[in-house]
Amino acid sequence: MRVLTVLLLLLLPPLTFQILENPVISPAQLFCPTVGTNAYALVTVCSNTTKVEFVQLLQAYAKFMPMNSSQQIKYDFYFGSNYSTIITTTDLTQEVDDWVNDTNYMNLLYASSKTDSETPELVGIAKSILDNVAKDNQLDSTVYLKKQVVLLTNYVPYNVTDVFNNNTNENTQRLGLSLDLDLSPLDKAAEFPVFRIDDDRDVASIRAIFQETRDFEFPAIVHEDKPQSDIYVFMTSANMSQLMNVIETAINGPTCQMASTKMYSSFIHTQLVKNDTAWNLVIPWLGQKTHMFASNCMKSLNHFKSNTNCTAVKDQILNSYVNSISTAKNQTFAYLFIDNSECAMTKNLTTIMEDSTHVRIVMNEELNDVYEDFTLPLVNLGFLDKTIDNQVIKNNMFYLQNYSTSCADEIPMVPLESARPWHRPKYLSIALDDMLTIFICATISVSTFGILIYRYVSRKHRQQVELLTELMLQPRIYKAPKECPKVARLPWEIKSENVNL
Repeated sequence: MRVLTVLLLLLLPPLTFQILENPVISPAQLFCPTVGTNAYALVTVCSNTTKVEFVQLLQAYAKFMPMNSSQQIKYDFYFGSNYSTIITTTDLTQEVDDWVNDTNYMNLLYASSKTDSETPELVGIAKSILDNVAKDNQLDSTVYLKKQVVLLTNYVPYNVTDVFNNNTNENTQRLGLSLDLDLSPLDKAAEFPVFRIDDDRDVASIRAIFQETRDFEFPAIVHEDKPQSDIYVFMTSANMSQLMNVIETAINGPTCQMASTKMYSSFIHTQLVKNDTAWNLVIPWLGQKTHMFASNCMKSLNHFKSNTNCTAVKDQILNSYVNSISTAKNQTFAYLFIDNSECAMTKNLTTIMEDSTHVRIVMNEELNDVYEDFTLPLVNLGFLDKTIDNQVIKNNMFYLQNYSTSCADEIPMVPLESARPWHRPKYLSIALDDMLTIFICATISVSTFGILIYRYVSRKHRQQVELLTELMLQPRIYKAPKECPKVARLPWEIKSENVNL
């Protein structure tokens, strides 16, 4: 089996770039949620509205907003076209109760909210609200917030609904709340959800609508700054803690971070696998709020389930990785997280890329276990020798967080792991491979030596048979008695040469 592996590795270089021929399917888009809320409320009621009904309208809106929240919300209230106020609180219900207890202040709000239908001044107020929303979308301190625009009324102000219907600001939620029992006229005029204050059939669902987040959209009105480096992250599974680690490295890295007053829509490009589907997630640069926004995004997406099996979707992620690093022109730092090395062993992860492109392949398995089948082919192809930033590393949070070479000019000395004796892994496949090899070698050796000994014995046997055959053919010559002095006389005869005088 190892012989076959070596043959496959020898055939790997001619297959270079074949993976690029496979079409890269565009993944589905995944969005981060907005964080927090800025609320804008326009309160306008007809002149015959009672003060009690007016108070009920305010209390109904407060009932649907967060109570005792850990995060403060800034409310911009516009009472008709004559008065406005701004409050920042965690509990709007308490603020409204304070207004109700202050008779003079409540009378001011009530009188200011009375408006004749189709008052032109309301159009200016509605437009100023949308202008304030646009300003919030241009500031790094408020761009990540949900902008809630609420119309509190008991009639149909068509001039106001027309303005709100034409809203083009991103991250905006438009809602209507009415005292009128018949919502049909307002519902037809407004291109956004409207509710009655006495609709107690499903208060929880209405409250959920008022408090829901929005999918964050980077505002088109923002002037984007150009980044120093591009960051790409490809993950064959969805691990938000790993992704957050990469984001923190990019935010704090001197070669990747941007100015604290600038914004950029595509700071970090991410492709990951969720529920056997490829998703594209883009993390923007929002100045000093980037870390907070990204952290909240990772927490909201931390419910993904990972699957370590090799699937076609993971092949798509690997294809996207090769395609991205081969076309990168700017200085680029690319991460490839692989949860199962078997899914990438048959892929050629190397390609022609610029020297300014640096790749880190992060493995879940131990590096010793994947070296022969995964890392060594990359070394043989010269992929890991081009720059120290092209690495195959273990998915270890300690090293990824403290000793990453991505987005860094320099890093501290990395503590080495303690040395340990290396023992050959005791795998059943290796044992069977070794047993088969020993059996074949032993069989060849025994057969060879057996043949040699057999031929030697056979040759000796043939020689002896030939000698005996020759003796049988010439018996007289070889059976004649030998001449010996001791047997040439009788026992009593004495030869003269044996007598000494």
